[in-house]
Amino acid sequence: MSVTVEIRRASARFVDKAPGRITHHAFAFGQHYDPDHLGFGPMVCHDDHLLGSSQGFDTHRHADLEIVSWMVSGALEHREPSSAEPVRVGTGTVARLSAGAGVDHAEHSHADGPTRFVQVWLTPDHSGGDPSYDVGAVPLVPNELVVVASGEVDAPVRIDSASATFLVARLDAGVTLDLPDADGVHVFVATGALTRSSMAEPLSQGDAFLIRDAVGVSVTAALPTELLVWTFAGLRDSRTGESGSTRALEAGGPDAGDEREIVGTELRLTGSGAGSFALHDAEGALPADYDYLYARLGLGRDLFEAIVIWGESWAQAPGLPELQTAARVILARLDHECSAFTFDLRL
Repeated sequence: MSVTVEIRRASARFVDKAPGRITHHAFAFGQHYDPDHLGFGPMVCHDDHLLGSSQGFDTHRHADLEIVSWMVSGALEHREPSSAEPVRVGTGTVARLSAGAGVDHAEHSHADGPTRFVQVWLTPDHSGGDPSYDVGAVPLVPNELVVVASGEVDAPVRIDSASATFLVARLDAGVTLDLPDADGVHVFVATGALTRSSMAEPLSQGDAFLIRDAVGVSVTAALPTELLVWTFAGLRDSRTGESGSTRALEAGGPDAGDEREIVGTELRLTGSGAGSFALHDAEGALPADYDYLYARLGLGRDLFEAIVIWGESWAQAPGLPELQTAARVILARLDHECSAFTFDLRL
């Protein structure tokens, strides 16, 4: 099978700005919906965060995600409500949060100065369970790929994804690096640049390669460069039509008494404020039910429409792998935008 390469330029990413921080999203996230960029294998989020001193993300909730953060520069402080002191994550360190059945945490840069980190969300192999947090300092070897986190091979940090491995390389100018052979390889230029190659014009900071069926692929640094590389086994499933996991995917919120289940084009809210709401007419006037959903859940119109589109597509082609990926993105968005509720999207 021939190698296929997609180039995702830094300028094509979605941007969110808030006081003291800026985030670049490689894939659909929050109010940014793009059906052509929903994820890459189990990777459903790839965010590049820049935080000012003592800035970041106040307490928020995650569930059923493996969240891997690589510190490009500065230092990040991770805090959970149950911990007395925050965990400091410095430059050249990897952190992994297994959200399990649900966890609240906060992330802020250290007061010493600005912080930049790249964070990836993966769909885990197992749902539920107890949350956990791990940090590993990684001694990088110049001009070599070093395994940083993996569910497949030995690594400083283990992740609950048997198909995924995260590697980092710091290259001197002019050094050529052979990429791993894998069904899927995601190459992100964290700093520096890559020279022109048969695959593309030069890549610079923030650009990425998304490579399928990678065999014998190499890249060359145009100047001192840091590359963040993810490899995935079995990625071709999303192209051959082989069905993936059909387990229920869940995204939890602090109020476990409220639960939503998406079936076809109907959204069901059970628990306090129970009701069933038909999802339709996204192209025209919103149904009266939407006013309730907006007031009750904070469900924005663009996310409402994304659910409608997904539901209608699912009704036509249930089990399509691309729609399973879209479902994971919707769950992440629901968890992010309507964090006071628990979601249950059954594929």
